[in-house]
Amino acid sequence: MGIQSWTINGLAASPLLPMKARWAVLKAAGVSIGRSRIAPGAIISGDTSKLSIGDGVFINAGAALFPTGGITIGNGVSLGPRVMVMTGTHDIGPSQKRASEPTRFSGVTIGAGSWLGAGVIVQPGVNIGPGCVVAPGAVVTKDLPADGLYAGVPARRVRELD
Repeated sequence: MGIQSWTINGLAASPLLPMKARWAVLKAAGVSIGRSRIAPGAIISGDTSKLSIGDGVFINAGAALFPTGGITIGNGVSLGPRVMVMTGTHDIGPSQKRASEPTRFSGVTIGAGSWLGAGVIVQPGVNIGPGCVVAPGAVVTKDLPADGLYAGVPARRVRELD
């Protein structure tokens, strides 16, 4: 484990580290972070300088963020336990190696006030509009317009939200 990985996923993820110290460690690692709460045990792997977290965000334990392609999390967003936000993928290669090289990266944006339930997976290149709720276990494969409740695999809009 490299020093940056240990700093983010060891030191900053420790339940023994007070929140203010966690912010300082994340900022020192290049994360742009407002006054937000990241639970111990959340994982951040990749280019941390491409991670932007607004104010009033809560990221629960076991959430995994892979920001090399860029992740922007708006103000007031809540990420449930084990939410995974991916920014990298591979083209399908030949039978000898289906995950071809190089990795393709594409950014993810999660709009202000959105709530992603436990175990949601967000695929690369997706924009989740402000005020969305994504039900637990959903897989977000395309953009989600604002103020909707989304569920399923792949996630689909099941109702409007006020």
